[in-house]
Amino acid sequence: VGSGSSAGLPSVHCLRSRDPCRVCIEALSNPASRNRRNNPSLLIKYYHGRTDQELSASADEAPQDSALAPTSDGYTYILIDCGKTFRDAALTQLIPHGVPRLDAVIITHDHADAIYGLDDLRDWRGNAQAKAAPLTVYVTERELAAAKRVFPYLVDQKKATGSGVVGKLQFCVFSPDEPLVVGGLPITPLRVHHGIHSDGSVYECLGFKFGDIAYVSDCNFIPDPARAHLQGIRTLFLDALNCNAKVIRSHNTLAKALDEVMRVAAPRNILIGLGHTMDYYKLQRELEPPQQRLREATQN
Repeated sequence: VGSGSSAGLPSVHCLRSRDPCRVCIEALSNPASRNRRNNPSLLIKYYHGRTDQELSASADEAPQDSALAPTSDGYTYILIDCGKTFRDAALTQLIPHGVPRLDAVIITHDHADAIYGLDDLRDWRGNAQAKAAPLTVYVTERELAAAKRVFPYLVDQKKATGSGVVGKLQFCVFSPDEPLVVGGLPITPLRVHHGIHSDGSVYECLGFKFGDIAYVSDCNFIPDPARAHLQGIRTLFLDALNCNAKVIRSHNTLAKALDEVMRVAAPRNILIGLGHTMDYYKLQRELEPPQQRLREATQN
């Protein structure tokens, strides 16, 4: 749904400069460009393949499962993060790919590129939300507190003003230290570092592992407990903001991301959170040979 930085691409600042980069120029001129990128976000289409009764029964036994309504078509559509570019992502990705609905949203952290699109879920659901069950948004206590500050009327509709028509959301608090189940899909939270506060304490972001896939969108360090869950995965989505910087305090550089890729040794690796120093087409050419060697090594 999105693989860009928090500002998105093309960069407004870059295009306003005296010497805008070729990545931003190309992204501006070509709406279909892979260099035109929204905030990091992932859509999971999970086929649970069970009846409504079976899914309800499993939810009663599963850890940290909310009252997420079973889906009659056998699929659950789960969105990881709903940042400030969600509306554009809906127009350019979700609608063109025929995504019929969202059944749940999971939030990784409380920055703008992860939660500032929650208000746009009202337009996504339209008039159907009046009769439908609330859309479940999975958050930790920290993210719930942020939602209350930024969108108090989404957490408590009594605080809505004007027409009073707001997104119909149900916030479900989960622990970052325990597995949860969303619409039948078991998900393991991964606590990773995403920079430091002014007092020197670590700011954490959550990655998620589901099946043989791990999604780590915003990080500059993966602690050992989270890394242990990455062993044996087949697909890794990993933060890689910049290919020029030697050190970034809150994100992986390209070099650091590639080091992580080699340590995890998943057959398939997808870099996300890409800033405007990262030309998709150039990187794809340069990284395909080592990626092919990694695929061959894991097959052997």
